[in-house]
This record gives sequence, structure tokens and C-alpha cells, in this order.
Amino acid sequence: MDNGSRLTSIDNDAVFLGIVQKYLGADERLALVLSDGTLWEKEHLDRKFDFIFADTWHGKYLLLDEIPGMVKRGGLYLVGMTCCRRQTGPRDIWQRRAIL
Repeated sequence: MDNGSRLTSIDNDAVFLGIVQKYLGADERLALVLSDGTLWEKEHLDRKFDFIFADTWHGKYLLLDEIPGMVKRGGLYLVGMTCCRRQTGPRDIWQRRAIL
């Protein structure tokens, strides 16, 4: 990240945010948010981001019509595939939403 960049990380687990705060908290470009991701996203749908990395249920499966609208033109919406062998969400979503 350059000096003009900002990173917002949202998690509903204070333990994980505490680890990030311990090692990266001095960086003023970082904003750590303790919140349910779905609630935060619904409250900030008017914000635009250059890059969104989704590795949770709300980012992968639940707000698929809303979240891409939060990405700036030319930006990137990346979905993390950290699941096991058996998919627990609807597979056809990946086929429909593979490319924005």
C-alpha cells in the first residue's frame, strides 16, 4: 500500500482484530472494525472501494447483488475460497458471478 491507501478490515471476532491491532495497529492507514460484516456492509452500501476481498458468508453468498456495487469502476472484487471439499453454499452462484 502506498501512503495514500487505506485498508478497512471488518471482523466480528475481537480476538482476531486484537492480533491485527497488536502487529499492525500503529499504521494509520488501517481501520479495524468490530462488527457483523452483513450489518456493516448494509450500512455502507454508498461507499466505493478499489478492492474488496470477501472470505465470509455475507461476502460470498448473501449480498451478491449489493457488494459488487461497492467496487469502483476498474476495481477488483475477490472471493476467497477457503472452504472444504463439499460446498456449503449454492454452486450456481459461482457460475453466474465469476466475472463482474
